Amino acid sequence: MITRDDIEAKAHQIEEAVGDTGDFVRSAAMRNALGWGAALAIAFLVGRRRAKRRGARIEIHRL
Repeated sequence: MITRDDIEAKAHQIEEAVGDTGDFVRSAAMRNALGWGAALAIAFLVGRRRAKRRGARIEIHRL
């Protein structure tokens, strides 16, 4: 026979599993976002440095 205590224990187990899964997904999403942010920052800085080295230099002379 299933008692109220059995149902409450199973509900508690399910609640813990859902909480753990949510924590894992949030931490994975955070790592993913940080990785993409770092990659974008590096690409921006490398591109900026490359543009400074190869950029066109224009001289304007007044007549």
